[in-house]
Amino acid sequence: MKILVVVWNFYPNTAYTNHTKSTVRGFRELGAECDVYTIKPLTVADDMALNHKLTGVNSFLKTAFAMVYNFINLTRVAKLYDVIYCAQSDLRVIKRLLSFAHKNDKVIVHERTEYPDVFMPTNCAKMKEYCRLVAQFDKVFTISTFIKKFLVERGVDKNKLQVYPMIVDPNRFSVVEKQNVGYRYIAYCGNLQNSKDGVADLIEAYGTTEQAKKLFKLVLVGKKPSQEEMEIYENMIAKYFLEDNVIFTGQVQYYDIPQMLKNADVLALCRPANHQAEGGFPTKMGEYLSTGNPVLVTNVGDMELYIKDGVNGYISKADDVKMFRDKLEYIAIHYNEAKTVGEKGKELVFSSFNYKVQTAKVLETLKALRR
Repeated sequence: MKILVVVWNFYPNTAYTNHTKSTVRGFRELGAECDVYTIKPLTVADDMALNHKLTGVNSFLKTAFAMVYNFINLTRVAKLYDVIYCAQSDLRVIKRLLSFAHKNDKVIVHERTEYPDVFMPTNCAKMKEYCRLVAQFDKVFTISTFIKKFLVERGVDKNKLQVYPMIVDPNRFSVVEKQNVGYRYIAYCGNLQNSKDGVADLIEAYGTTEQAKKLFKLVLVGKKPSQEEMEIYENMIAKYFLEDNVIFTGQVQYYDIPQMLKNADVLALCRPANHQAEGGFPTKMGEYLSTGNPVLVTNVGDMELYIKDGVNGYISKADDVKMFRDKLEYIAIHYNEAKTVGEKGKELVFSSFNYKVQTAKVLETLKALRR
């Protein structure tokens, strides 16, 4: 079977690209031929993308030309494949692919990793058109049950929908040994936007602990946020006298993440209860759990379907800083117990989030559609 994964962009070190790469790697290891076709030119060459030669385009005109070229060339390339895996949401691309697939007897599927109304208003004409088009795909893979429900409520046949959760390669972490860096720490890794991952609440929860901040520093891994958000964090740090406790590492390369997370003692994610968090499922959860370290998260989206409090992780009510603080304190005081919980979380990765397990399920669906 030959599969063409069509994406809008393929920027390095993003959750979207890492998810796509894991999907492609899983397909390939299971015997399928699979390539990526990106509409937007790459910023850095990546051989996984067929059209990887269009890179380093910095000017608006050159970027526009490259995108038009890729758009026009898309169906010519797609002729060489059995399955078109549309992992982007641009309506022009979707229309072109659907028309081509139906005329040429190709299997065509769609993947949705966020609520579509993150990018367009819920009740606008564009959303209605998007849902009408989604209903024409042979299958639609959603990262969460919430997105599945969203699409069913807008007319997509529930039998066409299949949950394809967050995936991770646990082998990236199993080969890494824990190192002593001179201090113990709680780590957060990801987008330092406060609205997305609740970084200010994490700092406040940590700052109001007693034992946790004595035992652990707080290490925040990710690209530096806006000046406005950085001021919020700095004010919170000053309020709780955490200048010597909180460390901002800046952006860390993909291949360095396993070591940084493995070296931590606790991994934390304090996502607020907002619409975006409800629909998505963070890739970092799979990375956190893969380390075998204790993981503390807020209960948003599908989290409670997988994380059982005190069994394979720790879970706190979203937007409840006091409860999150109390959970951090509990982990710090009962750390030997927490390590056992962390090992159970690692087992969850192999059963539920292993890229080989999940891509095998998707591949079986694609094979069934071709019969």
